[in-house]
Amino acid sequence: QNFHSIDHNYFGYRLPLASNTGEIIRVGVSEHCEFNSNTLITNNLFEHCDGEAEVISIKSGSNLITNNVFKECQGNVVLRHGNFNTVENNIFLGNNKAGTGGVRVINKGQWVVNNIFYQCRGVDFRSPLSVMNGVPNSPAYRYVPVTDAVIANNSFVDCSPMSFCEGSDAERSVQPKNTQFVNNLIYNTLDTAIYFQNDDISGIHFSGNAVQTTAKQQRTNGFINTAITFSKLDNVGFPSAAIHLTKLSDSLQLVSIERLHHNLFETAGFSDMKTFKTITANAYSSTGANWFSKKTAKFAIKNLVLPCATGSQIVAALKNTQTKNITIVLTGNTYSFDEPLEITKNVVIQSTTKGIIQFNMADANLRYCIQLHGGYALTLKNLQIDLGNLHNQAFITADSSGSTLHSQLNISNCIFKNGNQTFFNAPKSCVLDSMIVKNNVFAHFKGSLFHFGNEGDNKGYYNVEQLTMEHNRFENGVGQILNMLRSGKDESTMGPLLYFRQNFIKSVQTSDNAALLYLYGTQKSWVVNNVIVGGNAGKTLIQYEDAVKARHIFSKNNLQSAGKIVKNKYVVD
Repeated sequence: QNFHSIDHNYFGYRLPLASNTGEIIRVGVSEHCEFNSNTLITNNLFEHCDGEAEVISIKSGSNLITNNVFKECQGNVVLRHGNFNTVENNIFLGNNKAGTGGVRVINKGQWVVNNIFYQCRGVDFRSPLSVMNGVPNSPAYRYVPVTDAVIANNSFVDCSPMSFCEGSDAERSVQPKNTQFVNNLIYNTLDTAIYFQNDDISGIHFSGNAVQTTAKQQRTNGFINTAITFSKLDNVGFPSAAIHLTKLSDSLQLVSIERLHHNLFETAGFSDMKTFKTITANAYSSTGANWFSKKTAKFAIKNLVLPCATGSQIVAALKNTQTKNITIVLTGNTYSFDEPLEITKNVVIQSTTKGIIQFNMADANLRYCIQLHGGYALTLKNLQIDLGNLHNQAFITADSSGSTLHSQLNISNCIFKNGNQTFFNAPKSCVLDSMIVKNNVFAHFKGSLFHFGNEGDNKGYYNVEQLTMEHNRFENGVGQILNMLRSGKDESTMGPLLYFRQNFIKSVQTSDNAALLYLYGTQKSWVVNNVIVGGNAGKTLIQYEDAVKARHIFSKNNLQSAGKIVKNKYVVD
């Protein structure tokens, strides 16, 4: 019962962690779920807090989260453990950013009242409102069923659909009970549904909820089509439905006075414009240390362009200390290396020649030719490289040191031939924010091309947040094109995401029974508009495996003499 206060702070710009434990605030752990903390989290600004699905993780009881602004955060306030927590008078500004959420409800006696959710576009666990299913006789560290919750007087404006009975599966089989969903306002012109129902919702009482007149979804009783008007306030459309809807019971209002120090409103949605102005004024004028500027500083980027005719010149260029940004222009045809190329700055490697460039490395015991260190970006473009004289385990590897800094890799308009190794390897604990492979040719290779298969600890870790592979040609190869692994059942992250589009695959086989594209735990994938001729014929073209629900689209692909597609029960098309 520590009665802490976390107030008037600025929390900003946290990148996706690519694992659990990326929350901004956690109050308690599962062992504390039966204890009250009475922590007050108020008058804070959370901006671009994208670490994981939980921006705030509540794991104790009787906490109050009020008067905060959550701007474009890819996550939710999650009432994960503990009872009788309150989320009141908060503004969730998604601004149509993917993954932006609101509140996720678990456990007993949680109240979510008088909040505004504006253009929050998260789904599933990140839905603007997610009321979860629970586990029968749940241990503290799993999901205690939702009971005695009150969700009232909230406004949802152009948010993705709410999710009721979220997470329903063989384990999470207990639906919410004795839950009040009353006098909320929902305005959604972007989706065909205002909510998703994943299980029986008869334990939720719906009453007096206003929905715009154009809403078409067949709904349970308790949603009323009505005219909704808007007034502009701080660049946010402030909605209102000027009708008297549901008179609340005296017993509920008595609890409200004790818990909130005022009655619940008997009109739909968040209707207190004075409070709205106060919350936004506090967020943008009085949060954070007075020495910290929320404005992003702009720096002039000095970029050195260095022509290199030999391997030793490339090594010297990478060791140049004048700038953290260099462009290496290959002007020769043969490059021999006595040591790997260590990318410890932002590097572009390109060529002005149109002929094939030969890479040689004398020491075959060196594990890689190029290593991309954490925190930096590598771009390869307009190159034609023969890899036949490289006998390392990998042509490119990401950081193997376990760096907390994320990197980026962009490969475009290149031709790579005669590779005898893994083209790109992601070692354990490395993370790339993004990797783009576009308009390239990979021909006559022996070995895996893109390998993200080293995170085998069943903890939900992975190595790339978003991988885009499009407009590439893969020809006459022996080995997997892609192996992605995110093992375990953790559900706290958005990634990895895969876009595999408009590629051409011809005469590529694996040397064993492995799938040509192996996706384990990839949360979302789009495999569309590809032409595949002789892709692992008689074996497996794509294998989808998941330990929790994942979404995959396989569409408009032209398959000729291609292998089969394998998926398990967790894959949702």
